Amino acid sequence: IPIESYIYRNMMEWDYKFLHRCDALIVCHLDGWERSHGVQLEIIYAAENNIPIFHMTPNEVPNFD
Repeated sequence: IPIESYIYRNMMEWDYKFLHRCDALIVCHLDGWERSHGVQLEIIYAAENNIPIFHMTPNEVPNFD
């Protein structure tokens, strides 16, 4: 979905509302995650709203302590 599209903007609005209710954001480092505009926006949103961010590779479980 193009970033400029109405559908994309509405999806991100919904995503932010969902993320705001979460205790943390877990970013799984799947192929291409660093090129995902949506993932980058989620990371920025979480950081700006003091939501803890955990990073993991597909084969590990993050330490939540």
